[in-house]
Amino acid sequence: MRILNSVSGTGDWVNVAKSEALLPFTESVEAACKENRDNYGTRIIRSDESAQANIQPCNELLLHFRQTVRPALDRLQSVAEKDQREELSARENVARCLSSIASAFTWSDRFVESENLFQEALSLADGTIAAVEIERSLHDNKGAADKERRLAGIPASALASIEKARDHVMVILNTGRGSLIREPDQAAHNKPICDVMLGRFRTELQPMMRASISELPPQHPMISEMLAEEALCLNAIATDYTWADEFVLSLSLRQEALVIAANTDAVGSISEGISKISDSARQEKLFKELIPIKNTPTLSTINGIGGKLYGSSDIDPSTKSFATTYYFTFLYFPIIPLRRYRVIQDGKSYRFLGRLPLRKFDKWHLGIALGAILVAIIIGSMSSDSSTTTSQPQSSTSTTATTSNGMTTTDPDRQQLKAEINAGRERMKVLDLELEPVLTQLKQLKSEIDDLDSQLKELDSEKQSGSNVDIDEYNAKVNRYNDLISRRKSLYNEHKDSLDEYQALAKKDDELVDRYNAAAR
Repeated sequence: MRILNSVSGTGDWVNVAKSEALLPFTESVEAACKENRDNYGTRIIRSDESAQANIQPCNELLLHFRQTVRPALDRLQSVAEKDQREELSARENVARCLSSIASAFTWSDRFVESENLFQEALSLADGTIAAVEIERSLHDNKGAADKERRLAGIPASALASIEKARDHVMVILNTGRGSLIREPDQAAHNKPICDVMLGRFRTELQPMMRASISELPPQHPMISEMLAEEALCLNAIATDYTWADEFVLSLSLRQEALVIAANTDAVGSISEGISKISDSARQEKLFKELIPIKNTPTLSTINGIGGKLYGSSDIDPSTKSFATTYYFTFLYFPIIPLRRYRVIQDGKSYRFLGRLPLRKFDKWHLGIALGAILVAIIIGSMSSDSSTTTSQPQSSTSTTATTSNGMTTTDPDRQQLKAEINAGRERMKVLDLELEPVLTQLKQLKSEIDDLDSQLKELDSEKQSGSNVDIDEYNAKVNRYNDLISRRKSLYNEHKDSLDEYQALAKKDDELVDRYNAAAR
């Protein structure tokens, strides 16, 4: 071959001579490949149940390739030039042979070994037409090889448990979903079906999933896959609940699924579903508890006595409605909470959407107010009985009170001050009860904000010192910090009127007490 290469420019006879010189080598490669296919490849049983039976034939097939086929190619390559026509053809033939062996390995469920053989065959087929076919086979095998790698190290009993749990996911969903009617007016029909699916999820599937996970090695990738499948099953049931008009429950189930799916690939799709249903769930929560009303309450007072709306909570931005309490007022102060309503305010007028149940706070307020009225009636009755048995001296002039230093002041003035002080303090008591949970929540938010602020400052200090900081964790803390600030500001603004009123009453109380004490001197 070296001599022929030295006279390669003397005519076509040189190429013919080279082919004749290489013919024994090319025939040896072709014969080895044929023997591999005919004598060993035909032993492979191509059926799903024969994986175990194919293990030994696959081993013998690959052994023949290593001992016979590849050495024949090596001998040819030792005398032929790289990419010479005969070398290229022989290499392509051997690559196809090895690719066929790789395919045979898939019938013994040895997908990772098959992947390695496909990659070796692809390297041999470089520059040949066979490379395209082998690359396609390698791509088709990748999913099964990845799965085999994931399942490596898992006991056979655990694999059986996992497969059983996975099959049960489809049993629950397919059985229930086949009976659903996906029409807007079929909520009554769909809800019992969804309830059954959810019940089976909790009593059947979840225990199976958790039992399967407990059999897996710690930190095994399959744990995340199982949690993702459990979360997606619950998320699917939550989606079905929307056809039963149960949007609040659907949102709750999706949020539960999101917790289960933490740090898995299922987080994205579940989060997307939460964002889509949140508005519907909020609307249902706001308006489901509304009680229809025939007549609206009277919003008028005479000399401060009558009915008036106070406060605003549970604000719905989409409808601009809010919950408020209807009070019986005395001297313009809300004394007895009578009803709660959801209303839309338009200037000084209100549109009533429906009645709401009284809050726990309103019930306490009502009880305290009625108790105070009852005590006042009893005291008044006792005073009346006393006045019928004891005569009091009368004076034609205005009554005066004498102080310890001999100065006098008119009783009506002090009585008026006392009445104003008492009225203000009664209103402050009402506001105390109303604002107590608000102040507690404001205090809690402030504590969380201060704690996050301290953590962020510490992380900033670490960044400035050159230490590595988890950017995702840092950004999450920043987002949480901003969210808390926004919530605290929103909560304060929501109750700003009541807070301002309380501060104004406290200031006025100090002034009235000073005037009352001064009048006594």
